[in-house]
Amino acid sequence: MEKLNKKVFAAIMNILIIEDKKEKFLDLKNCISEWHSEQDLCNELDIQHADGMQSAYGKIYSDKFDLIVFDVFMPGKFSESEDENFSQEIIFSKNDSLNRLTEAIVLTALPNSEDKTLFNENGITFVSYSDERRPWRGALREKLDRVAQKVRFNFLIFCALTKERNAFNHTSAVLGKAFEIKGLNCLEIIINGKKGLCIKPSNMGLVSMAITTSRSIEIFEPDFVGMSGICAGKNGSVNMLDVIACTVAWNYQEGKYEDGKFIQQPHQSWQPDEMRTRIEQFTEDKAVISKIKDGFITNKIVENSEILHGAIASGSTVIADENAMVEIKEQYRKVLGLEMEIQAFHEAALQATCKPSFLAVKTVTDLGNKEKDDTFQEIGSIMSARLICEYITKYYS
Repeated sequence: MEKLNKKVFAAIMNILIIEDKKEKFLDLKNCISEWHSEQDLCNELDIQHADGMQSAYGKIYSDKFDLIVFDVFMPGKFSESEDENFSQEIIFSKNDSLNRLTEAIVLTALPNSEDKTLFNENGITFVSYSDERRPWRGALREKLDRVAQKVRFNFLIFCALTKERNAFNHTSAVLGKAFEIKGLNCLEIIINGKKGLCIKPSNMGLVSMAITTSRSIEIFEPDFVGMSGICAGKNGSVNMLDVIACTVAWNYQEGKYEDGKFIQQPHQSWQPDEMRTRIEQFTEDKAVISKIKDGFITNKIVENSEILHGAIASGSTVIADENAMVEIKEQYRKVLGLEMEIQAFHEAALQATCKPSFLAVKTVTDLGNKEKDDTFQEIGSIMSARLICEYITKYYS
């Protein structure tokens, strides 16, 4: 594991100021800088400037900010001499972009009651900007205080077992300290310069993973969430230590009892179409395959293992029975693996407000029969952890 710099996890507060008047922009920037210098924060400030809505559109749609400060009246598209009211454009662009959940404040020298109502209805604070009384300073500082209380990370990784999380010691990731945030068991982690957390639920299983993943996504608003670990494989479809990138998951225990018989009725959670294409291409990359096997190539089983993509079924019980595996196969002919958390993880990501991309990968360490043991769990955990690291490095750095 790479030696950790104690400041390597310092957060960056990204702020966008949309203001065409130079003096007012400097006034706002100085207010923010003064506030920052008074705080006991290790985070850094990154203040970006747009001198009108036309130049701001690209920033709003391409970058994710912690705070956006708007003016309402700015130069129009066809005339730089006359200011136009951009209230509707401000609200639409924010709500239609990566910044739909971003804190925002409007500071205008020409307040309008209709504009104020419109912004407040859309969750954007509206304040009068005055050169004399300067009541806006308190409002801006309150907004900055609120932003500072939020903790954001680029990505989150979930591991159901301690051994699965410990596997990241054998990856390219930089690991920091383990600590608790709002009841969550977190470990700091950096992958190719991006800052994240590796989170372990309090218990194994679908319920605990659903609660932990949902809470974590809402608290940290990541761009990507991942999962790594181990699973059982379907004999005849996979081999030991094959790594499976999951594209569809379901709870094989869903259904109802009728006339003393259990009738299966599972709900499948799919990766979006464009993500399935990305995952397929990623798993076929020979360089990726070589990296996850590094150091294990003398093991014949590792040498012959593959990276696959496909279906994994989830349930709340550990399966060590070949007949049970056959029953699960009947739900989906191409099922590759069986484990206890992915379907809950998929649903939490799909239903999250901030809509992160997601990927769960598990390594086959047994075939769900009576010969099930722990022989390959450490190697399997490392291989899946490395695959998640490679995926984040390629697509989210």
